[in-house]
Parts: sequence; C-alpha cells; structure tokens
Amino acid sequence: MMSSEDDIIKKRLLIEGDSGTEDRLINKIIKNFVKWTNSFYLSVENANLNEEESMENLYEQLVVNLAHVEFGLLRNQFIVEMNKSEHENYHLLYEKISNEIEKAKKKIIENKAELVEARGIRKNRQEYDVLARQILNYPDRTEMQNTIKNLESKVESLKKAESEYDRKIDLRRKQFSVVLQSLSSLKNLIENDTNFDDYLNQVNMNEEGTPLVEMSSQSKIKIDSEPEKTDVLSPSNGKDNNEEMEDDTNDENRIKRDKYSVPEVEMEES
Repeated sequence: MMSSEDDIIKKRLLIEGDSGTEDRLINKIIKNFVKWTNSFYLSVENANLNEEESMENLYEQLVVNLAHVEFGLLRNQFIVEMNKSEHENYHLLYEKISNEIEKAKKKIIENKAELVEARGIRKNRQEYDVLARQILNYPDRTEMQNTIKNLESKVESLKKAESEYDRKIDLRRKQFSVVLQSLSSLKNLIENDTNFDDYLNQVNMNEEGTPLVEMSSQSKIKIDSEPEKTDVLSPSNGKDNNEEMEDDTNDENRIKRDKYSVPEVEMEES
C-alpha cells in the first residue's frame, strides 16, 4: 500500500514539477483560449457589448495565464542554470575534497612513518639514559687513566721488589749451601778427630798390657783403618780428600734442599 502511494506521488511530482501547478495552469490556458475564441465568434454574430466585455476579460485572463507560464518557464530556466552551476561547484568541491583526502592519506602515512621514527628515537633515548646512569656510577676517563697509571707504577714497583726478593733468596740459598758445606766439613773433621782419639786410647791401653784378644771388633776396625786416617790427615792426600769432602758436602746439601722448603730455609736464614 505504501509503495503504491509512493509511486503515485513520484509520478505526480515528475508531471507537475516542483510547484505542482504547471499542468493545471496549462489546462486553464487551453480552456480560456477556447472560451475566448468561442466568445469572439459569438460577439461577431450577436454584436453584444456584454459579450465584448467578457471577451476582453477572457483575453486578459489568457494574457495573465501566459505571463504566469512564461514566468514559470523563466524560473525553470534559472533553476536549470543554477543546478548546472551548482553541479559544477559540487564537482569542483568534490575534486577539492578528493585532493584533500589524498593529501590527508599521504600525511597520515608520513605521520605514521614519523611516529615509528619518533618511537625509535624515544626508545634509543631511554636506552641512552640507562647507559648514562650506569656510566655516571663509574669515574671519568681522566680519573680512570690516573688510577691505571698508579696501578701500573705499583705493578712495576712490585716487579722490582719481586726481582730483588728473588735475588736475595738466591743469595741466601747460596749462603745456606756454603754454611751446610762448612758444617759438613766441620762434622767430618770432628768425626776424624774422635776416631783418632779413640785410636790413641787403644794404643795406650795395649802398651799398658791389655791383651789384644779382649779388643772389640770396633777397635780392630779402627786400628785397621788407622793408616787411612793418617792418610786423610797427611798433606800428600789433602787435595783428594778435599774433593771427596766437597762431593759429600754437595750430596748433603742436595738432601737438605730436598728436605727443606723455601720458607723454612728463609726462617733458618733469619
């Protein structure tokens, strides 16, 4: 029902136009024109003044109706021209808006790129700030270089001290080895003196009448070794005996070095 009414209204608007009076006005002009022509023939036949007046009235009405029609035509022409100009204006406006839309799209793309770049810059700045805070916790370059120089000088002094201590340790080891050799030589001399005294005591006992049978095996060994002892003490074999003593001393020193560690040797040196 609503669709049929809408169709009727649509057709009527298309036929009647915007005002809806064009069709009726044309019909009215046609009727007045027919009346005017008929009244003209009647006035010629009857020659009546009233009919002439009515004919003039019809003519005036016809002119007025034609003026209305002409006014409507001019109005419609102006409306058409106005619609054309508005169409052109709207077309220009459409192009302008389209261009602005394209510019806005490009601007949006550029702004997105700038936003990504700005986010990257902000992230880098935040990282730089974190690194700067960490760097500020440490001393500056000048102070660090001075510290490095001081440490290098300390290292050099420690190296010199270490080399000096090594030299002293080597010297003390040599001195200690000399002392050990001297002690070994002294020990050998003391043992030789003791054996010689025992030999003299045994000789004195034999001269007093002590039988040789009662002599111990140790005394016999000492008596048998008496020429060797005398040879040790004799100046002719002194050089060979000294070499043997040096060999024994070197062996004893080597044993001492194996037994004692470096700290113990330093303690004994002190």
